[in-house]
Amino acid sequence: MLDKEAVISFIHNIKVPFSKDIYGGLAKATGLMGLSKEGVVLEFEIGEAIFDSKLIKSDVKYRVIPFREIDYINLKKGLFFTTLTIRTKGLKALSDIPGSHQAEVKFRIPRKCRNIASEFVSCVVLKISEHEIEKIQGQNLNLLDS
Repeated sequence: MLDKEAVISFIHNIKVPFSKDIYGGLAKATGLMGLSKEGVVLEFEIGEAIFDSKLIKSDVKYRVIPFREIDYINLKKGLFFTTLTIRTKGLKALSDIPGSHQAEVKFRIPRKCRNIASEFVSCVVLKISEHEIEKIQGQNLNLLDS
C-alpha cells in the first residue's frame, strides 16, 4: 500500500487542482495532483454530480502513477477547457484511477491554473527524462561488468 506520509510530502510544491466526470457523469472526482519521488500523485475524492451536493463524498484517496510507467503527458489549452492527459505504458498503472480508459486518463484543469499545470507538465517530462537516463546508465554499467 501507499505510504501516506510519502505522498503528502509532494516535491516542488506544485499542486494542480483537477476534476473529472466519472460513471457517465453521475459522479465527479475532484482533487489535487502533484509530484513525489516516485511519480505523479493524485489526491482526490469522489462525489455525486447530479445535484452537485457536498453531502455524498468518498474518503480522500491517494494514487501514484510511477514515472517509469508514463508514456505520454500533454496539456491542451482550449478556449473553454484545459485538459491534462496522461497515457501509460500499460493498463495496470491506471487501474485504480476512476475514469481511465485504455491506459489513458484525462483531467479537466481550471482555467486559472493553466500556467501552474504547464509548469507541472514540464516537471513531469523532466522527471521522466531523468528516469530514462538512470535506466540507460544502469544498462551501460551492466555491459561493462560483462
